[in-house]
Amino acid sequence: MTRSEIVNGSLVYDQPLKVQPDDGKRRVQELTPGYFSFACPGYGSLHSYRVGQGEPNWTFNGSLSRPSFYPSMIVRGAGVCHFFVTNGEIQFVGDSTHALSGKTVELPEISA
Repeated sequence: MTRSEIVNGSLVYDQPLKVQPDDGKRRVQELTPGYFSFACPGYGSLHSYRVGQGEPNWTFNGSLSRPSFYPSMIVRGAGVCHFFVTNGEIQFVGDSTHALSGKTVELPEISA
């Protein structure tokens, strides 16, 4: 699996993913078939991906512990949240309007 990412402020296409081992922590959950969500630490709400059929949809590596989704997602509402999710980390792009803009953090674990 490859993805595009922001490197030193520039978009770099089709970078190979370095797969991290599963750590047993669940960071995404399937709400309904084909819809996966996670708690966004930047925007303070859930973000959801549609995987498989329908539009729009994202590519998913299948890991609930170290998820990767491609391509990036932009959420607009009270502000902007633009990010990549790769190997259980969320990389916020600089056009995000919250405090984590431009930072990369681990996705929070979903409590049971």
